[in-house]
Amino acid sequence: MRTFCVFLSAMLLSACALPNASAPASLARALALLPVGDAKVTFTDWSLIRQYVSAKDLSSQSPIEQRVEFIARLSKDQSVASAYGVAHMLDHAKVWGWDSTDLDWEASTVIGQPAYVLKFRDEFDLAPVLAHFDERGFAKSEYKGATLYSHKMEPAEWLRATEFAILNTAVLKNEKIFAMSSTPDPVRSLLDVYKREAKALGDDSNIQTLANRLGSVASAYLDPAASDCHVQLGPNIPDVLRKWMEEQSKNAPTVHDYSALAIGYRIEKDKPLGLIVLRYQNASDAQADVEPRRQLAQGPSLLSPNRTIPELRFRIASIAAQDRDLVMRVEPAGDKPRVLFDMVTQRDMLWAGCLPK
Repeated sequence: MRTFCVFLSAMLLSACALPNASAPASLARALALLPVGDAKVTFTDWSLIRQYVSAKDLSSQSPIEQRVEFIARLSKDQSVASAYGVAHMLDHAKVWGWDSTDLDWEASTVIGQPAYVLKFRDEFDLAPVLAHFDERGFAKSEYKGATLYSHKMEPAEWLRATEFAILNTAVLKNEKIFAMSSTPDPVRSLLDVYKREAKALGDDSNIQTLANRLGSVASAYLDPAASDCHVQLGPNIPDVLRKWMEEQSKNAPTVHDYSALAIGYRIEKDKPLGLIVLRYQNASDAQADVEPRRQLAQGPSLLSPNRTIPELRFRIASIAAQDRDLVMRVEPAGDKPRVLFDMVTQRDMLWAGCLPK
């Protein structure tokens, strides 16, 4: 058992009763294509988001007004944890022949460099996209039965309209899947997993459980190792912030370490429902942390100490231990699910803290 330390959550968490249903096929398939390891994973189910916003048939060929409205919804009442090319979405289709609305789902992780797996809709025609690789001088090679298109970095207009990961794109034509990264080695690692010559993240029992706890989600963040929970404090924390955090930690409840974490959301009864799962080493630790974690989630935001987590991030609708997992159903602040992922990137996760080892 360890005493909670707010230092960790503020400065070092860099990325840090539900039915036990199976994970949806899209999330399970994405995890089956990513290598096992400690790297954090983000996932977006584009098909489900289009369903949520009543735009099932929306594609890169739809009228610009419909696409602009869809983009606005992504930061309003929806959210995307993995978002390849979204920043270029209005121009992406003109330059590359596709954009995110043509995808079923996508997932991203880091394998030395950011790496992506994109699943196109079954009816999408890849031929015009592949023609762009040829006309722009991409070198073509074969690896593990997949065609790998590669290009050196250069100041080309076609590169400014997308992400650098396009520079190394493996194409699995039969499944309409792209594996992508800015350098070739991560792509080869993804293809090794695809050919079952390397272990997949989805084979890990802890990850399987996290995905099953989330169930059907529009977007998700998974930390397979929660390694940031065990990093020693750095020397550069401002003194005023250190003193404030030391004072807060004096009255903080006792909590236990956990080994993995997942965050996701879906729409229920026309409202976003957030799902947070902490996976512990044993069931007794999960049970013991129910009330302490509830208490921490009522406390101050680390970015805005004068405001609370319920005001800025989420309010707990229910919290319960299920075997080795602590499962929270939460209501995102302002009904905006993006705040759930913002708190990860902005390191505002007081409720998820623990002592460094």
